[in-house]
Amino acid sequence: MITEANFVEMFFKNINSLSDMVDTRNSVLLKMLEIYAIEVGKPRQNSVAPLLKTNPCIPCTPDGTVLKKCSEIIDAKCIFAKMYDNSENMLPISMFYENTLAKTSMNALGLLNDFVPWKFIIQRATGVQSYLKTDRKKATQRVDYILRSIKKNITSNPDGLSEESKSLAAIPFLPVKSKPNDYPLQWSGDGHDLGCGKELVLPGAESKEVTVQRNELLSGSQVKILAKNEPEVLSDNVIDLLQIRREPLYSDVIAHFKCLTQLVERLQSKIVQNMCRSIYGYFEIQISKGQVPAEMEILKHSDCILVKDGFVNSEFVSQEWSLDGPYLFKVPDILTTRRHFAKFAGIKQSFDPETVFKALKRMKDDLNGKPVPEYLHHVISKMIAVITESVKDKPACSVILPDTSYTLHDACNLVYNDTPWCPFDEEQTIFIHENIPRQLAQKLGVKTVRSQRVERYASANETHFLGAEFGQHEELTQR
Repeated sequence: MITEANFVEMFFKNINSLSDMVDTRNSVLLKMLEIYAIEVGKPRQNSVAPLLKTNPCIPCTPDGTVLKKCSEIIDAKCIFAKMYDNSENMLPISMFYENTLAKTSMNALGLLNDFVPWKFIIQRATGVQSYLKTDRKKATQRVDYILRSIKKNITSNPDGLSEESKSLAAIPFLPVKSKPNDYPLQWSGDGHDLGCGKELVLPGAESKEVTVQRNELLSGSQVKILAKNEPEVLSDNVIDLLQIRREPLYSDVIAHFKCLTQLVERLQSKIVQNMCRSIYGYFEIQISKGQVPAEMEILKHSDCILVKDGFVNSEFVSQEWSLDGPYLFKVPDILTTRRHFAKFAGIKQSFDPETVFKALKRMKDDLNGKPVPEYLHHVISKMIAVITESVKDKPACSVILPDTSYTLHDACNLVYNDTPWCPFDEEQTIFIHENIPRQLAQKLGVKTVRSQRVERYASANETHFLGAEFGQHEELTQR
C-alpha cells in the first residue's frame, strides 16, 4: 500500500516525466498547494511544503514543459511581471495564480512580488538595448516597468541597497531625449537611443515660453538628457541609485555657453533668449555662493553678453548707457537682475573714454572711410558727450574723432579751426566736429589752425619762437 508520504516523494521525483499527462499533474499540484495553504501557520508532520519549495514544480508555459521553483517566478499580478513576456517563462500559468489557495501557498513558498532579487532587474535592464531593435514601443514600456520595479524594490527594502543594485547606474537602458525641433545648437544625445544613469541629466522644469526644459537650455549640447521626467516613476531614491544628475556640471554649462556665443543666427529667437536667461540665472546663483571655477575667468575676456546685435564683450556694456547699440550697449533686460554675474563679467557702471575710443575705432574700420550714417549721428553725439565729461589726459589708446561731415579720423589728422574769421583754402585740411571744444581737442592731440600756420612760416632755426601759452588770459567777448 502506498502511503501519502511515498506518493508525494515519488511524484516530485518523477515530475519531469509527466509531460504527457499535464492536466493530471497540474491537478495534483493544485491540490497540494491548496492543502499547504490550509497548513500555513499550522505545520503537520508530513507537510508537502519542503518538497514544493525545493523542487521546480510550478508550470510556466501552457504546455507544461517548463517547471520552476516559486522563488524563481514572479507573481503575474505585480508590477515586476510587466517586465516579462509570457514567452520568457517567468510567470505561473493562469490556473495557478487565479486559484486563491494556490496563490496563498505560492506566496508563502517565495513567489516574487514585493521584492524581486536585483539580478532579475539587472538582467531586464541589460536586455533593453537588444529589445529596442525589434520592438521600440515595447522596449519603452519595459523601461517604465523596470523603473517602477526599482522604486518598489527600494521601498520594500528600507534597510539599504546592495552593491549589486548599484551596478544599474552603469547599464545603458534609460531613454535619451531626442533633439527638440527648434533647438539652435548641436545636440549631445544625437545618435544615442539609450544611456546609463551616470551620464544622463534630468530634463528639469519646463520653460513657460518654449518647448524646451531647463537643463536642455543649460547644457543640451554637452550632456545627454533623460527622456523621462515622471515623478511617480523617478522618485528621489531611484534617481540617487541610478546616479542621474539633477543639474548639469558647472563645466558643462560653461562649455555649452561657449557654443551658444558662437551662434550667428536666430539670436533674437525665444529659445536663444530663454537659453541665455537660464544660463545667466545659473551663473548668478553659483557666483553668489562664491563658486567660480577657473573656466569662468575666460568669460571676462570673451563676447558673452547677448544684446540686440548679438554677443558682445562686457567691456562695451554699461549700466548707465541708454542706447541699445551699435558698438556701445545698455545692459540687456535678461541681465538687469543678475548683478553678481554682471559684476563678475566686467559690466561697468559707465563708459570711460578709452572704451568709447575703441568703439569709434571699430566703427571707423567698419565704415572704411565713409561718413557715419545719419541714423547713427545721435550715437556719435552721445559718445562725444561721454568723452567731453570724462577725459582728463590724452589716453594711451588710438584716438578716433569725427570731422564736420561725420567721417571718422585719427585725431592727429584733424584740425581745430580756432581762426574762423580767416579764410582757409587748403583742401587737405580736415576740421574736427564742431561739438568738440578746443581744449578737449587739444588734449586729444588735435592741432589748431593757428599752430599750423606758425609752424608753416617759422624757419627751421626759429623753432623756439613758435610760441606757447603763458600768463594771464581771458576769452574774447562774443557780441
